[in-house]
Amino acid sequence: MKVTLGAQQRKFVYDVRFGERPVRRIMYGGLQIWPDETERVAKMSVDMSAFDGTLDGAYWLHAIDAVQAGSNGSCHMLMRAGGRDYMIQTTYDSWKRAVYSAGNIDFLGDGPMREKLRIGDRVTVKLVIPQRQTAYVKGGQDGYMGYVWDNYENENWLSCECLPTIPNTSVRGFFTKGQKKVSTGNRIIVIASTGQWLLDRHIQQDGHRRGYHDRAYGTVGFCSGSTKTTLRSVPHMARGAWGAYMNSPAFNRTVEMTVTGLTYY
Repeated sequence: MKVTLGAQQRKFVYDVRFGERPVRRIMYGGLQIWPDETERVAKMSVDMSAFDGTLDGAYWLHAIDAVQAGSNGSCHMLMRAGGRDYMIQTTYDSWKRAVYSAGNIDFLGDGPMREKLRIGDRVTVKLVIPQRQTAYVKGGQDGYMGYVWDNYENENWLSCECLPTIPNTSVRGFFTKGQKKVSTGNRIIVIASTGQWLLDRHIQQDGHRRGYHDRAYGTVGFCSGSTKTTLRSVPHMARGAWGAYMNSPAFNRTVEMTVTGLTYY
């Protein structure tokens, strides 16, 4: 509903009160004229600049990645915008769905009422994500794999780029010892996009304990300013499979964003 009052021409009505009491609806000739439920938000832009390189930004990236495959009670992103609730990316049960992409949120034809959401408002998103594996590299599945430990920069190793680490991310490595009296190991390195090395550790197995070994290398936290991570595995005299992986902990966190733009149906 739009009103004109003096020099204020055709302005949208966002709130109506009778004294101090809020009015729920306005009827005219038996028809509801406010709020007008035919005027809904189609898309919303939000300011994501404050997330760059921050802990909230890291949690956001983890959540977006986690819900791509589906949502449920222990894995979802619940957004509150304009007095309505939406699941982001994927949904379950009867929750409404909205899709996020590069700072824009599409309400898929069922957005909040125009009167309930304005530029400058804050929207909240509750991130509920379980523990999960967020990085994995594997090599040397067949045959003999032997490298000079002290010269690893010029030898073969495997690495992958993955999400920025969050607090209490566990790092594990594995390798296969194939011969007696031949020390076998694996060096695991975790590097933030800022260039900071978060972990650098070598574990090896000496003696007669042949076979597959999966070891805990430690935990890493969040690195301020980082937007991605490199996980690197450097084997030493390994036979068979070797590599590394990271497990991110479960988290339940609420983040806020400012509305910067709105389009309507």
